[in-house]
Formats: sequence, C-alpha cells, structure tokens
Amino acid sequence: MFYAGDFLSSIDVAFMDMELRGVYITLLAYSWLENGIPNEDRKLKVILQCSDEDTYSRYKSEVIDACFKLEKNTWRQPRQERERAKQQERKDAHIKAGKMSQDLRRARENKRGKGALLRVSKGSNALELEREVEFETEFWKAYPRKTGKKKTKALYNKIRKSTSKEDVINGLKNHIKGCWSGKEIEFIPYPMTWLNGECWNDDASNISGEVTKVIKRTFVKVCPVCGATKDGCDKNSVDVCRRHKPSFDMFSENKVLMDDDLLMINGIRLDLGLELVGEK
Repeated sequence: MFYAGDFLSSIDVAFMDMELRGVYITLLAYSWLENGIPNEDRKLKVILQCSDEDTYSRYKSEVIDACFKLEKNTWRQPRQERERAKQQERKDAHIKAGKMSQDLRRARENKRGKGALLRVSKGSNALELEREVEFETEFWKAYPRKTGKKKTKALYNKIRKSTSKEDVINGLKNHIKGCWSGKEIEFIPYPMTWLNGECWNDDASNISGEVTKVIKRTFVKVCPVCGATKDGCDKNSVDVCRRHKPSFDMFSENKVLMDDDLLMINGIRLDLGLELVGEK
C-alpha cells in the first residue's frame, strides 16, 4: 500500500533528492510485491539498475539503511509490514465470513431437504449454526406472534445451551394445539415473554386457554426412629433422617434400644400403623 501524504511528510524523504525518491519508490514497490527485498548486493544492483559502486553505496546508505530494517536476511519497511498485516487480517475476516455464510446456506438447504446432518467447515461454530437454523425453521416459523425477532433469537440461543430442542419445540407445539387454539394474536404472549417464563414446561393442554403449571406431588415423611419429619419427599423415599438409616434397616434384630427410646419409637410406629419393634 502507498500513502502519498505519509510518504511526502516523512523526515527521511524530506532529505532525499528526486533521484533518491525514485529509488525509494522502486524499492517500496518491489518489497510489497515480493514480501521484502533481498540482502544481496548483486540482486539489489539489478533491481535498481545500478552498476556504479559509488552510486550504489549512496543508494544503500541513504535509502535502504535509512528506511528499511533487516530481518532474517531480508530488508523490510516497518510501516509497509504493518499495513500488510492489517490487509491479511481483513482478508482472513472476509474469508471466515464467507465460509460461515456458505455453511449457513448449506445448513438451511439440508434442513429443508431430507433432514440430513449439517455439513459445516472445520473452523465454523457448528452448534451456533444449528441453533440459528433451528430458530428460523422451527421456532420462529411456528410461533404465532412474530415480534422482536433479533432479541428473541439471542434469548433462544442462550436457553438452548442448557435446554433441549425437543423440550422447547414440543412445548411450543402443545401451546399452539392447546390453550392458544382459536385465540387472537394479541392474547398470545410475546415470544420473549414465553421464553423468559420457561413456558415450555407449562401444561398447555387446557383448551379453554388457561395454562396450568405441572405440579409434582410431594409427601411429608416421618422417621420411625426419632420422629423427625421431612417435607418435599418422594412417595417411595425412605431416607428421612440424617441420623438414622432408611427404614428397611430399622427392622434389624441386632438393634439395641434403651427403654425410653423404645417407648417413644413404638408410640410413633403405633400412630403410623407400623409393627412395633423390640417385642416378640
């Protein structure tokens, strides 16, 4: 790259005559095309079309030594190398963007076709592409109220990192067939609201439109040894108390109990309708 303003304002160029400036521009052009200029006098004389030793020594001291830096036996112009690196970064970014765009188009075609697996290039993020296609073709296409697509897509992608596609999409289908059936659009929640509320977990089978939460039934259990209670237990839970083993171990004939403990335990077991312990 050649920046005329930077070239003319350079302090090194300011002290060059027109002959030296021509030499400098020639070397810059060669360096850009060949990724540097060789550190060989014979080749440099050919590049500069110079056979006179005094003239060549002047060119080298006032142009090459002053404006270029020797790295690994190759002369490089520092500013030019910085511009070369920036250009390579832009090129790499364009290539990456092009590949991701190609992968996304291919993924969409596959999704619309036979449902084949996504074919993505090695460097692209396959999961993000899959979720984006999934959002477009399954969630957004099906959701009745299409408002706030950009933010909804970001939230959907975030939710999908910890929630399966089947849970979300099946929950949406249940709402469409169930409580949203026959409803006007304005009475259906915004997609952002639906996702934030994790409404795919709701029981949406009520055709009247009322959504009810799925309630898991729990039980209060009592430890038959000490009488300790525990809320939120499963129906088949036996681990009620930290101090005593589950109830199926409490019937051991080797268990020795003090009289006071025995009376208290049997009182509890009697209330529960259980067989008394410590008696033959």
